[in-house]
Amino acid sequence: MGRPSKLTQQQFEAVAEARAKGRTLREIAQEYNVSISMFSRLLKKVPRKS
Repeated sequence: MGRPSKLTQQQFEAVAEARAKGRTLREIAQEYNVSISMFSRLLKKVPRKS
């Protein structure tokens, strides 16, 4: 259970794609109105595509 996520699955996928395209965490965090550390934690859980 726990705290509900601030992002939907679609938003999270868009964030991961934006990060893969080279956008900074700061830019993305400001767009979604969440902290940089939240994105950092979430993206660590996603395997990187080589």
